[in-house]
Amino acid sequence: MLDENREALQGDGSYGGVNRIVYYRQKLVQANPQASERAEAILRRFAQSLPDAEPYKLVQLLYDMIAQNVTYDHAALEQDPPEETTFLWYKPLLIQTGVCEGIAQLFLRLCLAKRIPCQIIHGEGDGGGEKPGLHAWNIVFLQLPGCSSPQWYHLDVTWDLQTKPPDYEFFLKSDVYMESHRHQWLRQNFPSAPGNAPALAPLPRKAADAAGKLLQIIVKEG
Repeated sequence: MLDENREALQGDGSYGGVNRIVYYRQKLVQANPQASERAEAILRRFAQSLPDAEPYKLVQLLYDMIAQNVTYDHAALEQDPPEETTFLWYKPLLIQTGVCEGIAQLFLRLCLAKRIPCQIIHGEGDGGGEKPGLHAWNIVFLQLPGCSSPQWYHLDVTWDLQTKPPDYEFFLKSDVYMESHRHQWLRQNFPSAPGNAPALAPLPRKAADAAGKLLQIIVKEG
C-alpha cells in the first residue's frame, strides 16, 4: 500500500491525504484565529503548571492523561467531507474528543512545550477495517532508566484510548514492534527507533486524573 502511494508522500514524511488534514487545520485557524490563540494560551499555562520531572515521566504522565480523558470521535469521520474542526489539535484539548491527527498534534505540542523532542508520523494503521487507513502517531527522544543512551521511541496514544488506564500496548515501542502491530510508514523519513523501552512502572491513576482535572479548570478559566 505504501509503495502504491509513494508519489503522494510529502517531503516531511507525510502520507498521501494528509494535505487535506493540513488544509482543514489551516483554514479554520485562518478563519478563527481567536480560537487558536485561546488554545495556545491554555496549552502554555497547562504546560507551565506541570511538575518538574524527568522527561520520560512527563511523557508517561501526558500519555496517561490523554488516554484517560480523551475519547475518539468516530462520528466526525463518518461525515463526508469531515467538519473543519475534526483534525484540529485543540479539539481534544478543549472538549476531550478527537481523531488521530488532532491527538498526535496535541501530544506533540505538549512535549515541545516541555522541551521534549517529538515528531508526528503520518502513515497507515490497520484498525480492523477492509484495508489500512491514514493514521498519525508520535515518536519521542528519551533517556530512560537502565539505558546507556537516549533513543527514539514510538507511541500511539490514539490506539491506547480504549484502555483506561492505558495498557501501554503502543507506548515507547520500536520500529519493528510498530510494523508488526499494524503500522506502516516510510521509515527513511523519520528517526530510527531501534528497541522497545524497558518496562516502566505504571503511574498512579490519580496522577493522570489530577492532570486532566487541572487542564479542565484551565480550559474553563481560559
